[in-house]
Amino acid sequence: MKKISAKLISAFLAGATGLISFSGFSDPICTIAASACENAEFPLRTMCITQLSFEDGKTGSHKNSYHIDCSGKYEEFAVAPFTGKVVYATKHYGLVLFQSCDPVRYADGSVDYMTVIFMHCSNTDELAKLRTADTVVPQGADLVRCGGIGKNGEEEYVKHYDIGVHRGQLSAPNDYPEADGYFSRLGNIYPFEGLFINPELTVNIVNWGKVASGNQLTKGSYSDWKNCWVTLGQEAPAPAVTTTAPVTTAAPAKTTTAAVTTAATATTAAFTEAEKVVPEKPLVSVSCADQVVISYQECENATYYNVRVYNSTSRQIAYCIGVCDDANAFNACRTFTDTSLSQVLAPGSYYVRVTAVNKTDGTVAASDAVPFEVDLPEFAGSGDLDGNAIVNAADISLMMRCIGGNAELKPNILQAADMNFDGVVNAADLTILKRMVMNPQNAA
Repeated sequence: MKKISAKLISAFLAGATGLISFSGFSDPICTIAASACENAEFPLRTMCITQLSFEDGKTGSHKNSYHIDCSGKYEEFAVAPFTGKVVYATKHYGLVLFQSCDPVRYADGSVDYMTVIFMHCSNTDELAKLRTADTVVPQGADLVRCGGIGKNGEEEYVKHYDIGVHRGQLSAPNDYPEADGYFSRLGNIYPFEGLFINPELTVNIVNWGKVASGNQLTKGSYSDWKNCWVTLGQEAPAPAVTTTAPVTTAAPAKTTTAAVTTAATATTAAFTEAEKVVPEKPLVSVSCADQVVISYQECENATYYNVRVYNSTSRQIAYCIGVCDDANAFNACRTFTDTSLSQVLAPGSYYVRVTAVNKTDGTVAASDAVPFEVDLPEFAGSGDLDGNAIVNAADISLMMRCIGGNAELKPNILQAADMNFDGVVNAADLTILKRMVMNPQNAA
């Protein structure tokens, strides 16, 4: 068993120990045969990725986003990645949300509804009409026209495709405020976890995706995506999997069908079924003592593991890292060894899923989701900054030095200094600490 040792910490710190308890999911689940579902496909005929998820460049536009940018100079339209409907379209940043009519198969082997987010689209008026008519757009049909639409509905940027993938059903503006900065964060998984590469559709690969020179990555993202994408015909045949039930139910309505403009059928596998070597399905467990320990089975035939921790409420990835034997396939800002990993998790409910990958033939096998819960450690907000189990003037002095920038405290001490649990340490916390020291009986 490989183990990832993850110390619990607050939203703004790393390194403090917390209390763990286990809980199940509140959402209803159902079982769907993956073989009966449509494959979600990358929607461009030429793949030329110009900005990665969580890539911080000159604009910083993706530093907190799962979205990717793709060059728009190769084609006018991106096609429908699956059979679905336009559920939202606005000229504000040219935002379009395209949602699957039924659960689809993800590149990571799971099955769920999917919403693909397109930004800067120049044909939102036409797509809004499709939404009004409740039009079903078949997979492979021309869908969004490339543009550079910005905040005011004008061509403010070089024409390109901004693409995000949201696991589940998403409909704006109810799910997210219609405000600057929110649209770029509508995706909640990496695009390569959701979208297959269909070589009969995506016939030209210019750039699989690699961090641009001079840019940096945030949140432990991957620096090179070439080995992350799964090509149709090279994936593992997935068994029945669990998926979240739809969060909304569309009312019966008269529908029309858009004309198919692009064929998008699966290609002949580069490897025959007999030649494929599918990894074992990883067995994952989460245990706790003074820290969270995520353990997963080291699977036969797997050369790469993707460990993903999701927030159970938002379904957003709270932590993601690739684990492999070869050179760094992930951002070097994370320090990783075979047995220990420092992890940042805010208090809340989470679940972990591990995907095993055989890089040779692209086969994958995903584990079941394992839930766990992170609570605040007992010492949080205690005011005991020096860790001697006594709250006194020495702690006040230490907090003043911290606020003034004259002291660098360890993460767990900073957590103890956050007296009002607002995620920052400032004068408000100092006031509470002084009151506690001067009059412990009336500290509140």
